[in-house]
Amino acid sequence: MLFRSGVLVALVVAALLCINLPFARRIIARQVTAALAGVVNGKIVIDQVGSVGLTGVSGVKGHLTDERGRTVTAVSGISAQLRTFTLVKSLLGKSGLDVHLDAVSIDHVDALLDADRDGKLLLLNALASPPPPPNAPPEKPSTLKLSIDEARLGSAWLHGLPSPGFAVDADLRDMQLGVTLAGGKTTLDLRRLGVETRAMPSDANVHGSLKAHAVLPPAPLKMAAN
Repeated sequence: MLFRSGVLVALVVAALLCINLPFARRIIARQVTAALAGVVNGKIVIDQVGSVGLTGVSGVKGHLTDERGRTVTAVSGISAQLRTFTLVKSLLGKSGLDVHLDAVSIDHVDALLDADRDGKLLLLNALASPPPPPNAPPEKPSTLKLSIDEARLGSAWLHGLPSPGFAVDADLRDMQLGVTLAGGKTTLDLRRLGVETRAMPSDANVHGSLKAHAVLPPAPLKMAAN
């Protein structure tokens, strides 16, 4: 029995050592990028995975491009701590996927807030869900349960021209956020967010911190066009 346990531990350790080799992390980045294809109108690209373990990942970099290939968001220093047992238990059950993250942190986000000729933000267009294919069956209500005990953001730079003559140049810092998604309903608990703006009209800039709580209803189900 002890021998079998020792072999199992050795296999787990060997697997972790292999998965943390550079070539293995590059494969993971490519596979995750491929898995995210079609989730949004734009393209989510995982550029780098720093470290992978049984309960988390760290050192992740990525970016989002719009349909023309323009980078609208770049994110660096992503790390997450996952309750692996909860996830595995939900995968073996029938009640739906249960993803519980104890902590998620992001070092920096660079977000472009330019708009297209119709006045629509490139970022929002890239994040929008693509339309369902013709004759696709109606969507079923999501059974995903997602909990993030605490999400932290070190800093973010928001910049661009969302409308002619109106420039945005703002920094966000030290965000602390809790997120729960269950039954299609999303609960957001913004515990802290530092905001500093520049270049506002009439020098009406903001420098302070925010707190907020919001509950978002489930999104309406999409029906495919015939």
